[in-house]
Amino acid sequence: MTLTEEIKENISANSEKINAKDFKFFNIPFLSSLARASQNHECDCQRCKNNLQEILRLSKEYPEYILGGSGKKKELENLTDGITKHLEKQHGYSKKDWFKPLYTLFGMILGLIVAFAVIFFLDSPADKNKMYFLLIVCVSMFLGYVVGSVKDSQKIKNMKIL
Repeated sequence: MTLTEEIKENISANSEKINAKDFKFFNIPFLSSLARASQNHECDCQRCKNNLQEILRLSKEYPEYILGGSGKKKELENLTDGITKHLEKQHGYSKKDWFKPLYTLFGMILGLIVAFAVIFFLDSPADKNKMYFLLIVCVSMFLGYVVGSVKDSQKIKNMKIL
């Protein structure tokens, strides 16, 4: 049995020890995703090898962390955040659908800037200004969404999604 299978078994075996809301709130199944990503790089990254052992330990002990008070909950959160940040920075992983909203926001900001500049330099009635403004913002948001979707699909194709 591989470590990722053992981690999945530990998660499912311990899931009944805690409240279902806590299980969902702390995103415990995410540990198996972190384990899969860490296992992909354990040959060439010592930190991933250590993270995999840490995830195995967490999969066995997560009920104690969740039921152990706020200090233990914070420690669980810090451990999973540290593993996630390592995978994101060192190995190029990202969370699912991360780029769509980010690039849509960038498109909206850029669209607002361009729309204000266009309206400022155009001498036309106010009704046309509103139309230009909305058109530019909507088009730039759509373009941002498309670029974000492409980036997300590239991450999925390269199996770099957590």
